[in-house]
Amino acid sequence: MEKETIEKRATFTPGPWHLQLLSESKKLPYAIINDNIDVTARVHSERDARLIAAAPELHAQAKLLERILVLTEMEGGTDVREELEKLREILAQVDGGVEG
Repeated sequence: MEKETIEKRATFTPGPWHLQLLSESKKLPYAIINDNIDVTARVHSERDARLIAAAPELHAQAKLLERILVLTEMEGGTDVREELEKLREILAQVDGGVEG
């Protein structure tokens, strides 16, 4: 599937995102910034900001893992079906109910 198609289907704003500390004194001191589309989200916790900033890359890796599990199952892997179903449920939530 082409990258453009995936990005159109995704219910989140595609990356890349990066983290920026705005000010230690502000109530929402961290910004997650996407320069490609001029979007900024502000959060309280650095941990939350790092997770949000990494979300597009985590999604891409989850899609890769899905393909690997499908190939493993096709080649006779016996213990992957349950994990593949769990992963697809998570991806469907992120992709807005659309399974790949």
